[in-house]
Amino acid sequence: MKKLKKYFIMLAAMAFAMVLTACGGSMKTDISLKSDKTGTRVMTYTANLEENAGKYNGNIPDITDAVKNACPADLSFSDKSTDEDVIYEFTLSFTSIDDYNKKVNNILEAGGLDKVNEPIIAEAPDSIFATGVKYYENFNADDLLAWFENCLVENGYVEEGNKSDIIGSNNFTYNIMGVSGETSYMNVDTVKYLRLDGVNVYTTINGNGTFDRKIDVLVPEASMSERGDDIKAFMESVTVAGSDGHWKQGEGQQIYSISIEQADESMINEMMNAFCGTTGEKLFTVGESKSQKGGVFSDSKHISDTYQMVNYVTGSYNELQFGYFVMDRGVYEGKVTLDSESRDIKLNGNGSDSYVCMYSSYYDFNFTYDYDYTNKFDLGNASIEVKPLWDGQVKRTVELDYVSEFSEEKIEEIKTKIDDAIAKALNEASMSSNKGDMKLKKCEATDGGLKVVIETKADAAFESTLWNVAFDGNCTFGLASSSKAFMPLTRVTSVDDCFDMGMFAGSEIPNVTYTIKGIGKTTTYGGNPERQKGNNYVATYTDLSPSRLYVSATGKMFNIITLAVWIVGGLAACAAIAFALLMILKKAKEKKANAPAPAVNPAFAQQPMQPQMMPGMQPVPDMNVQQQMPVQPAVDMNAPQMPVQPAVDMNAPQMPVQPVADMNAQPVPADAVPNTQAGVDATVIPPTVAAPQEMVAPSKVFCTNCGSELAPGSVFCTSCGNKIG
Repeated sequence: MKKLKKYFIMLAAMAFAMVLTACGGSMKTDISLKSDKTGTRVMTYTANLEENAGKYNGNIPDITDAVKNACPADLSFSDKSTDEDVIYEFTLSFTSIDDYNKKVNNILEAGGLDKVNEPIIAEAPDSIFATGVKYYENFNADDLLAWFENCLVENGYVEEGNKSDIIGSNNFTYNIMGVSGETSYMNVDTVKYLRLDGVNVYTTINGNGTFDRKIDVLVPEASMSERGDDIKAFMESVTVAGSDGHWKQGEGQQIYSISIEQADESMINEMMNAFCGTTGEKLFTVGESKSQKGGVFSDSKHISDTYQMVNYVTGSYNELQFGYFVMDRGVYEGKVTLDSESRDIKLNGNGSDSYVCMYSSYYDFNFTYDYDYTNKFDLGNASIEVKPLWDGQVKRTVELDYVSEFSEEKIEEIKTKIDDAIAKALNEASMSSNKGDMKLKKCEATDGGLKVVIETKADAAFESTLWNVAFDGNCTFGLASSSKAFMPLTRVTSVDDCFDMGMFAGSEIPNVTYTIKGIGKTTTYGGNPERQKGNNYVATYTDLSPSRLYVSATGKMFNIITLAVWIVGGLAACAAIAFALLMILKKAKEKKANAPAPAVNPAFAQQPMQPQMMPGMQPVPDMNVQQQMPVQPAVDMNAPQMPVQPAVDMNAPQMPVQPVADMNAQPVPADAVPNTQAGVDATVIPPTVAAPQEMVAPSKVFCTNCGSELAPGSVFCTSCGNKIG
């Protein structure tokens, strides 16, 4: 009996081998997919032993054990063989389409095949634009049993050359979300469409971490004419509370716009779930950047933006013209994942407040935009003040008023980043021969924003380097001056400044004020408008693009303050000199008053000082002394008259004039030596050193006849002619 049983087993194995190597087996697939996207996929492999006989390479129990051991974990194996057929059943169960796709890829990998992006597409649109069932597979059904074929070949049950004959035919039965049928190729499409021109999504990432989003649905006039009321009712149903929805006229189409502003991540998800017809899906997520690093005045984020557009596909290819637009600022880098492929995307914004297309194409049901984004804070107002200094340096003060709201922790983080950036710039300055300093003057919260003030003072040729190193800028600065003297009265100054506002902002700046202090009356280029304010040049800008701000100005200044300083300084110097002279004179007077009286020679103490005259000279009267004419007594005409003296004949021989004795003559000393020189009758008196003498005023002389005062040395009275002496 055992031998007979063994014989039948060998016979069955030989027949099974013939099945595998001749006509091969068949595979039947039954797919059941419910509306909630749960279901099963049952693959049944059958080989009839009676109809096939052939080569024996093993026995059935061994082959069954080998297949059972090689079966992937995502499949359940069941041996349902009979005496007539070898029947193997493989069941794949799934809880969602994502779970279905994940398990399919695992089975493909077990068979040595590559994974497929979205192996299963299964949708049941139910909207005004599309309704029905769509199901198709992006792989061959035989691929799910590649591991089975490999098992038979690797264990020697089938020759390598006969591997393709293991599965000879395939057939499908299905029940896809209420649609049933049978086919040899799994592709179900019962969707009916109402034409739709496309959908465009516009996204703005605000500096405070919120988002603005607008969705435009482009409906052609033909569709509006056919089912306009139904379309309007449907669009209102997909507009989430808190957003704005309205119609506007386009060219040959009507556009329904849904928009929301300053929305956080959860609000965007509510909006997109309502629009896509899903519930509770995380369609929009924000996380930390994977490839970019935020700057001092910016943050980097990772955004995953998924669209399930089953309700908006159109046409026999189930495609939708879809455009994804972002604000033209910041840096975008990542990829867009379509149903069957991924494409890289990269966009460097120009800083303008306008939208630019990140990527646009014809998509089918589902796709995802997955990218990193560097977002600068929203700058509301900015003030730049430049002051050229007399020593060739320049002082710059930059005030930044951000309108984004920041937490205390975020402000401290920003302050730390600024301090680190300044330290890097000052380290650069320390390694060069240029002088330069940079300081954070203020970083504090304001009502609804943040105020930052940064100040530099550096050599003109080095000032822009501090900003470039600290904040990755692209600044240049040039300064030329006609005078570097200390406090000049006039100076001609030229400033050429390219200041990179992109260091602080990623979008248009509403208001910017640029001032050059102390440049004087200017001729300028740039500014809107420019104006003169004293010796300062001022330019104002509105909606300034965050690129390089260029200002060129030349000014001549007459400094009234400097003139006043010079005048005050001159007066002070004159006053100091006058005071010094007064002090010198005062000290000289005090010194003279305190000096001792000179010693007087006793020999001359009692002798009046008489003026020395040459013989024959008349003394000069003192004109400062008022001469009084002597009063003449009245003449008594009856009195006896004095005899009239005869007139002196000047030509007659005169009496010799006796020399007037020298009242100041000194007595002849006893040791005087007579002068024996011929013709000289004099006595030589040895010179003596006279002691200092005090000047004595000469005695007054009066006429003895008429009493008139006479000039010293007179011989006759000039009044009465009386001879003196």
